Amino acid sequence: MTGRASRGFREVETDLAGANLRGFAFAEFLKPAPSATKIPTTIPEELPPPTA
Repeated sequence: MTGRASRGFREVETDLAGANLRGFAFAEFLKPAPSATKIPTTIPEELPPPTA
């Protein structure tokens, strides 16, 4: 990830329910997070839940 826009898009990365997602977003839609923002990390379960 370069941290620079290319043709108006920036490469982004996030964690969603333990899954790491990478992609691109139009730079005009992005805003910097406040410096004190705590971003929670979800750790997935080791085993899937039992089925009924």
